[in-house]
Amino acid sequence: MDLFRTFNDDEAYSGALITVASPGALVMPVELEIGYAAGSAERLRLPVEIWHRSREWTFEHQADQPVTVIRIDPDGYLPDIRPSNGRWKRLTE
Repeated sequence: MDLFRTFNDDEAYSGALITVASPGALVMPVELEIGYAAGSAERLRLPVEIWHRSREWTFEHQADQPVTVIRIDPDGYLPDIRPSNGRWKRLTE
């Protein structure tokens, strides 16, 4: 996970911009698990076609609560040359 940035840092959460990158030559669909402050989570699947434009993809994700964690390929099914960068966690203040 190369970048995560919330739209708002106040209590009116409207979502997040999430950027994923594919540094290797093999392109695959991206499965993400997004966890929220209330303990719930949801999964998103980005198609392989996102890599037709570039090696980096940013998208807007709507959320009505803070995102606390994001995992790429949470089940570990896909090959990954750097699995250590497949998780982002919000720093607590």
